[in-house]
Amino acid sequence: MSKKILTGFFLLIASLVNTKLIAQDTVSKYQWNVSSKKIADKKYELIFSTQGHAGWQLYAPNQEPGGVKAVEMIIKDSSI
Repeated sequence: MSKKILTGFFLLIASLVNTKLIAQDTVSKYQWNVSSKKIADKKYELIFSTQGHAGWQLYAPNQEPGGVKAVEMIIKDSSI
């Protein structure tokens, strides 16, 4: 068989194989409670809390497992 036929056959078989990939879940397993507290003029403290979920791990701010930031939040100023 020629190289082109083998490549085409491999691509056909590969496209038919059903694979399951493990990745970050798009549906949150955590039930979050969010509140805010005004601490000064134009300054607020944001409070996020959860009871957690069995079998899941939650990383905290300032943790960098594997050199990747666990939490990052960017809030644009809505008054601009």
